[in-house]
Amino acid sequence: MLANYGIVGNGRSIGFISSLGSIDWLCAPDYDSPSHFGALLDNLNGGRFSICPVDPFSSAQHYLGRDQRSAVLETRFTTASGVGRLVDWMPWLPSPTLIRRVETIEGVIDWQLTCSPRFHYGQSSGHAERIADGIRFRAPVRSEFAQIFGTQNLAIDSSSGSAVARFQVAAGRSQQFCWSWGRDFLCASKFLDLPYEHCLQEWDQWLHHCNPSDPSRVCPSNPTLHKGLVRSEVMLRLLTHSGTGAMIQSPCTHQNWDHRYCWIRHCPSALNAWILTGHLEEAEDLWRWIKDRLLSVSSPDLLPAYNVDGSFIPEEREIHSLRGHAGARPVRIGNSINGHLALDTLGSLLECCLLAYRQFGIPKESPIWMKIEELGFSSAQLWRRPDHGYWDSRFRPEHYLSSKLACWRGLESAIKLLTHHQGSAPTRWSHEVQQLKLTIIREGFNASRKTYTQAFGETEIDSSALLIGLSGFQAWDSTELVSTLVMVENELKDGAFIKKNKPLHSSPDFEGGHLLSTLWWVSCLFEMGRNSEAQEILTEICRMSSPHGILPEGMSASSGSFSGDFPSARVHCAFIDAAQRAQKAQARRLATKTAA
Repeated sequence: MLANYGIVGNGRSIGFISSLGSIDWLCAPDYDSPSHFGALLDNLNGGRFSICPVDPFSSAQHYLGRDQRSAVLETRFTTASGVGRLVDWMPWLPSPTLIRRVETIEGVIDWQLTCSPRFHYGQSSGHAERIADGIRFRAPVRSEFAQIFGTQNLAIDSSSGSAVARFQVAAGRSQQFCWSWGRDFLCASKFLDLPYEHCLQEWDQWLHHCNPSDPSRVCPSNPTLHKGLVRSEVMLRLLTHSGTGAMIQSPCTHQNWDHRYCWIRHCPSALNAWILTGHLEEAEDLWRWIKDRLLSVSSPDLLPAYNVDGSFIPEEREIHSLRGHAGARPVRIGNSINGHLALDTLGSLLECCLLAYRQFGIPKESPIWMKIEELGFSSAQLWRRPDHGYWDSRFRPEHYLSSKLACWRGLESAIKLLTHHQGSAPTRWSHEVQQLKLTIIREGFNASRKTYTQAFGETEIDSSALLIGLSGFQAWDSTELVSTLVMVENELKDGAFIKKNKPLHSSPDFEGGHLLSTLWWVSCLFEMGRNSEAQEILTEICRMSSPHGILPEGMSASSGSFSGDFPSARVHCAFIDAAQRAQKAQARRLATKTAA
C-alpha cells in the first residue's frame, strides 16, 4: 500500500522506502530522470534495494528528530534474536547519494542486502563490476553509472547480477552503505562514516519554529494540526528542486500519469505556502524561477507546465516494461499538458506577481512590469476562449468555470499591480474584468439548479466552484455562493471528504474523497464560521494520512486506501493554507469573545 512508504530526498531526487526496508522507487539524478529502482510499479521487474533481517520480523517506520522534524527515516525491525533499525537519508549536498545505516539495538541480528537496479524503467539491469569498496553498475543506455559502497564486503550474484551481502551485527554495532550515481561522481566511500545526526540538525534548523508574536506566521494551537503543518513543510521541501526552487507536483508515475514537473497553476499556492510558514528564501527561489519563465517567452507562448530547469516537458509515451502500481496500466512518462490550452496559466502568473510584489517588492525598473502588462492584455483578450480547465480534461475544450475564475483573478491582480506601480491600469482591463464577472455569473450559474457548474451551460457541479468564495469573487453571504455551497455539500460530500466532481464525460474518478477539494471545503467552512466542523475534517485528514504524515491526492474513508499523486504538493500546500485559516478563525472567535 502507498501509505506504507516513507520517502527521503535531497532536493533533486526522491526515494520511496517500504516498511520492509526496500527502496522501491528512485529516479536519478533528478525527479524526472529514468528510474533506478521501480518495484513500486512492478514488483518483479522494477528493481529494488533491500536491507532487512534474515529471520522473520515485524517492522515499523517513523521519521527521526524532535517531533519527527526531519526526512531521516527509521525502519525498526523486531526479530526473535533482537531489535535493529535501518536509517535512510540523503545528504543535502551536490553529491547525489542515498545512505543506509544498519544498527542492532538489542541482541544479535543476521542481515541480508540485495541491490538489484533496473535502469530506465525496468528495461535494463546494467552490468555489475567490482570497484574499490563496492560494486559499480553500468547501464547500457547513455553509458550511465551507479554504484553501491559499504563497510561490509559485497558480492555479485552470478544468476541475477545483483549486489548481495549477508552479515551479522551485534548490539551497539553498525554497518553503512551508500548508493550513488552519475559519471562525474564515481567514489562515495567518503560517505561511509557520515552520521545522520548532521542531517537531523539541518532539518530542525530549517523547519519553522513557532513565534506567537509574529502575526504573519500564526501556528495552529491544535497539536495534531501543528504536526500536520510540520510534515507538510517537510514534504514540500522534498518536492522542491534545490537548484532552481521549482516545485514538482508529485515524484512518481504510479497512477498512470507522470506529474514529476512544475505546473504554473500551482505556483500561487506554493508561493503562499512558503510565505505562510516563514520560508522566505524558498519563496524567493520559486519567484526567481517564475520570473525566468516570464522573461523567457512572450505571453501567448507560455506553457502550462515545465521541467524544474525551465525546459520543455518530454512528449508523453507509454512504458511497457513496467506493469504499473497494483497492475494499473499503462505507465506513462512525459505529459501532454503542453498540447492543451490552459487559460489559468496567465491568471496564475499574475497572482504570483501580486504575491511577490506584496512580500518582496518589484523594482520600478524591472522588466517584469512590461510582462505584467503583456499578461494583462493577453488575459483580457483570451478569456472568452474555451480550454481544458483546472483538471486538464482530455476531452474537447469547454468554457470551464475554473479557467474563467483564474482569468478574473489574474486581471484583478494586474489592475492592482499597475495601479500601485504607475497610478492606474488600462481602462480596457477594468471593462474586461467587469464583463468577465458578469459572464461568469450569467453563464456559470445554473438558475434552475441554483449552483455554479463545472462549465458554462452544464448542469453538473464541480468542486472548483468553491473558489468562487476563496478567490473573493463573491461575498460569502451572496445568494449564488450560499446556494452553491449547499449544493457542494449535498452532491459532492462523501463522509468527511469532498469529491472532485461528477464527471461530465463518464471518465472514472478514483475511489474516495479528493483531498484538494476537501481542503478547499475546509477553508470555506472556516470563512463561514463553521469552525468546529472544519476542525473535525482537518483532524480526520491528519488521522487518515500515512503514518509519516504524507498526504495523497485521493483518500477513501471506507478502505483507507490512497489514490492519485503521492505525495501531492498541491494538497500539502492546501493543508498549510487550511491550517493557517484554522488558527485565524480561532483568533477571530477569541477576539469576539473578549470584545463581548
